[in-house]
Amino acid sequence: MARALTNGGALVFVDAVHYAPHALVDVRAWDCDFLAMSAYKFYGPHVGVLFGKQALLDSIDFPKLIPAPDAAPEKR
Repeated sequence: MARALTNGGALVFVDAVHYAPHALVDVRAWDCDFLAMSAYKFYGPHVGVLFGKQALLDSIDFPKLIPAPDAAPEKR
């Protein structure tokens, strides 16, 4: 709906922290640009998980340490 309201210009960010432990997360079916969740909600370690479409991750200028790779998802 956000894309339709903005003529396709809106990015879609899904907070799936409470959904992910209970059902399959399908970023392709949802066509979301970003999705975040916390693994500890499904008995994993205390880490955050971020999905992003490759083209969007590549376009973000992340500050990074010199030895870090230049390509997503490892660039930091």
